Amino acid sequence: MKRVLITGAHGFLGKRLVKILSKTKEFDLDILMQDITDPHLHIEPSDILIHLAAKHPSNKGDILKVNYEATKSLARLCSKDTHFIFLSTDYVFKEDESKQYFEDSKKEPETEYGISKSLAEEYLKQTLNNVAIIRTSMLYGYYNEQRNNFIQFLIKELGKNKKIEVFADVFSRPTHVDDLSEFIIGVIRNKTTGTFHAASKDYLSRFEIANIFCQTNNLNKDLLMPVKRDSFMPRNINMRPSDKFIKSCTISLENGLSYNLKEGLV
Repeated sequence: MKRVLITGAHGFLGKRLVKILSKTKEFDLDILMQDITDPHLHIEPSDILIHLAAKHPSNKGDILKVNYEATKSLARLCSKDTHFIFLSTDYVFKEDESKQYFEDSKKEPETEYGISKSLAEEYLKQTLNNVAIIRTSMLYGYYNEQRNNFIQFLIKELGKNKKIEVFADVFSRPTHVDDLSEFIIGVIRNKTTGTFHAASKDYLSRFEIANIFCQTNNLNKDLLMPVKRDSFMPRNINMRPSDKFIKSCTISLENGLSYNLKEGLV
């Protein structure tokens, strides 16, 4: 039985991935509980390492230390044959409303978060033999009180029955956490390497997503007020999804946005 080590298992994607992986009963699953920035970090040899732990733009702290330096440390603790699966981001690309980005497109990150992920990608490709880099866009899929994301913002604010401002000029590809989890499991099973854009076929503004959310859950869409971005966050990073990912997806945006609002579950 292959041994799978996961970092970031308590994060939004990690919790779901661990749950789905456990149900398969195909792997010897281990969760790394140590701080990945610990200079004395030690890990037991594993066949597969799924590296999800990261510091996101909304979190305080040293983003480069967590996302780049710690990734380098993990790679050094692996054998060259370890199948290293790294979760990356569309932020490795430059904001551009006229361009669509492919897996081999030039990377020009404009944020510290994007820079840290881009550097980590390059280090892994240069250091290890078996690397799968999975870039994704806006993740959604279940309610997690510890995780602030756009959908949970909608749930909380619309529940107050007050008007809310939603960016009409910030676009992304909302990607269901279950589709991404199943794709990662497929990467493990098939020993897949390379770079993949695991993002949905839908390229929508936050305002458009909010409207679909309201329609799907019978909420008042008149509470939504379209506004323009007032702080720096990439507005237009159109990352073309990989065919391999799209073929594996099973959840439509409408179905994925159907929430049990009373229980906070999908």
